[in-house]
Amino acid sequence: MKKNILTICIFFFGILFVSGQEQYKLFIAEKSDRPNTEKTHYYILQLVNETSSPATFSLNNKKFSCENRDHKQHTDFTFEFYNLNKIQLLGNIIAKKNSSVKFYLKKIAPDNAIKSSWNCSLIEATNMENKKVISILMNSLVQDSSRVN
Repeated sequence: MKKNILTICIFFFGILFVSGQEQYKLFIAEKSDRPNTEKTHYYILQLVNETSSPATFSLNNKKFSCENRDHKQHTDFTFEFYNLNKIQLLGNIIAKKNSSVKFYLKKIAPDNAIKSSWNCSLIEATNMENKKVISILMNSLVQDSSRVN
């Protein structure tokens, strides 16, 4: 009897452990190939869903303080999300179970950006079902073209 109870307890613990291991990842799959002096950059981001269920994520960005990074001046950038054809502006993406999805992040510096200033932003994907947030931190320099070799 004790052996059966122990087996049942181990079985249910295993189920709880596995179900609590939902894994989502967000990372830059391909960096921009444009020089820092360019105003607009495209990055390919990849969101990985390692769970057994499809998931819908909302995409957004948030300002992040550059103060702790020895960056004296801050410039606000605009961020937009597109499909891989760079046609459709995205607000949400669906990641099928045990798969990944790639999409473009378009980063735009303002025309009046202060040279040699920085932008620090969190790029976030929020799971619409369980509200789990995955993010990456992007630090971007507004390059002064007169200081480029």
